[in-house]
Amino acid sequence: MGHNINRAAMASKDSRLARLTKICLALPGDNAALSAAQPARFYLPAYIGPRGWVALRLDGGQVDWDEVAELVVGSYRLIAPKRLLTLIGKS
Repeated sequence: MGHNINRAAMASKDSRLARLTKICLALPGDNAALSAAQPARFYLPAYIGPRGWVALRLDGGQVDWDEVAELVVGSYRLIAPKRLLTLIGKS
């Protein structure tokens, strides 16, 4: 189920809230294809986009937080040191 992000909070000058508008993910494969296929949801962030990262927009209204959690955990599994991977288990 998606949730609305409080637009007034997003318009705030609080830099911590501003950073919540996107999450960068490491994806195996062509991040450019993902951002081209779903530009309203994904884009290539400056500097790290060419290194295989893509950003997910969280300020577009409804956000599927289960999907966000799945993408974040999957991305972490791709880049985390092996010793830290054991801490998150196989959930």
